[in-house]
Amino acid sequence: MQRSTSNTPLRSALVLCACALCACAPLTRPPCPDGASRAAHNGLCANLPPDHNTATAVDAGAADTTFTADADVDEHTVEDVDANLWDTFEDVPPSCEPFDATVIAAFVNPAGADGADEFVVVRVPVGREVNLRIIGLNGSDGSAWLDESYPVAGDVRGLARIGAGGILPICMSGNGCLQNGPDALTLRGCAGTLLDAVIYGDNALLSARLGDARQAPMPGESELLVSCAADGSWFATPGPLTDEEIAGLHGNCTGE
Repeated sequence: MQRSTSNTPLRSALVLCACALCACAPLTRPPCPDGASRAAHNGLCANLPPDHNTATAVDAGAADTTFTADADVDEHTVEDVDANLWDTFEDVPPSCEPFDATVIAAFVNPAGADGADEFVVVRVPVGREVNLRIIGLNGSDGSAWLDESYPVAGDVRGLARIGAGGILPICMSGNGCLQNGPDALTLRGCAGTLLDAVIYGDNALLSARLGDARQAPMPGESELLVSCAADGSWFATPGPLTDEEIAGLHGNCTGE
C-alpha cells in the first residue's frame, strides 16, 4: 500500500497562523529625534544635525537606551590605535642605568667677589657619560639656589670637573652661583636618586633634612674643600688646584 505524502492542509494552516502572529505583533520603531530619518539598510537613525550629540539605540522588546558621545573624539580603527601605541613606546627614551657619584672637592669661596673661578670635582664612572644633577641648598631655609644637570664622564681616575677649568660651567645661567656657606651640595642620578650630600659649615636645618650627609668645614676665602678617599671626611686647603693635585690630596687625605 502506498503512503500519501500530501500535507497541503497542514501547510496552509501554519502559514495562516504565522501571518496572524505577524499581524498581532508588528515591529514598530519610535521616530528619530530632531527629524532625522532611518537608514534603509539597518534601520538606525541617520543624518542627525552636526550639533546633535545623543543617539537612541532601539532593540525589539527592550527599553530605549540613550548614549552620550563626545564630539571631539576621532574614530580610529584597531590598527590605528595599535600603531599609535607603538609609536608612543618607541618615543620613550631608555631607562637611565644607575650609577654612583660623589663630591671629592669644591671651590665655593674664591678671593674677592664670587665668579667664574668656582668649581666642583666629582667622581663618576670612567669613560661613561652620565647625566648628573647638582642641587645646592640654602642653610637658611633649605631652598635650592642651584639646580642644574650636567652630562659628564670620568677621566682615567674617574674624576670630572664642573666649573672653572672644566668642560662645563658650574653656573649655567651665569657666574658666581656657588654660595659660601653654611650650605649644602647634593648629587642626584636616575629618577632623582640621592647619590651624595655634603654640608659645608655647621647647619642644624640641613643636617636634619639630609640625614647621613657628609660634613665639611666652613671654607675660608680661597680655601678648597677636599674629601678623604679613606673615610669620606673633609678638610680645607689653599686653592684652587689642578685635578691632579686634588686627586693626590684626596688619596693621601692631607692638605699638603
